[in-house]
Amino acid sequence: MITVTTMGGLGNQMFQYACGLAQARRLGTELQIDRGKGENINSYRPFNLDLFNIKATVAENVVGETIRERYLNYDSGLDSRVKDGDILFGFWQSEKYFKSVAGEIRDSFNSVKMWPAHALEYADLIRSMGDRSLMIGIRRDDYVNKPKHADFHGIMPMSYYLQGIEMVREYLKQDPVLFIFTDDPDWVKLNWNFRFKTHYFIGERTLPGHVGREDVDLGLMSLCNSAIIANGTFHWWGAWLGERWGTGLRIAPKQWFRDPEAQAQTGDIVPDRWHRI
Repeated sequence: MITVTTMGGLGNQMFQYACGLAQARRLGTELQIDRGKGENINSYRPFNLDLFNIKATVAENVVGETIRERYLNYDSGLDSRVKDGDILFGFWQSEKYFKSVAGEIRDSFNSVKMWPAHALEYADLIRSMGDRSLMIGIRRDDYVNKPKHADFHGIMPMSYYLQGIEMVREYLKQDPVLFIFTDDPDWVKLNWNFRFKTHYFIGERTLPGHVGREDVDLGLMSLCNSAIIANGTFHWWGAWLGERWGTGLRIAPKQWFRDPEAQAQTGDIVPDRWHRI
């Protein structure tokens, strides 16, 4: 049995699950999730992987040797450190940890609940735009309202998105249609003016004590042909999941963290095939 400890928001939980599943498959054993420690670390970030078709049991009070993440960069020696019965504790933010089971991971992150009617209509709208559909991920909420997050992560400026949009426009040889996914839609609508056709999706967010429908947001993001993501794992997954059928560009920020020490370890968060600006 491999156990993975979850902590942080849904995007982080998805990385943790993916790494744990890859290790379990490598060792020919089962995967279980320890969510108790994660809830103690980030009590405002509830466990919500059960929105998906995950292949793991949820357990508490697990026993085993804890294998801790050494640094943010990909640890190529992890396989040699992990054995059956171990507990994985870390963020594991690189697809290199689960590339061997990428297809299974994409299948795992399918919604298990019925989508609401307005989301199904929005999905049809995205599909109707074909190659022109461009997902724009804008994260502000905790990056703005929690000082420690603001100092550590930083917020992507509008200039980053405008540069990315022009890259996609040049690639497509036509104007893209923008589909905005953000935790602060009112602020973005008021302060940023995109000159292309723009649509906003307002989903049901997870709040303390209440699991929302971020699975719907991720599913909709993945339908877009191209993606420009914020410096966060949630939009990262929207772009990555969309590679199954999207043939457009994936654009991510070079400046992933404002914190210099963390920024120095970001070489493996964004896949090499994506564009960093």
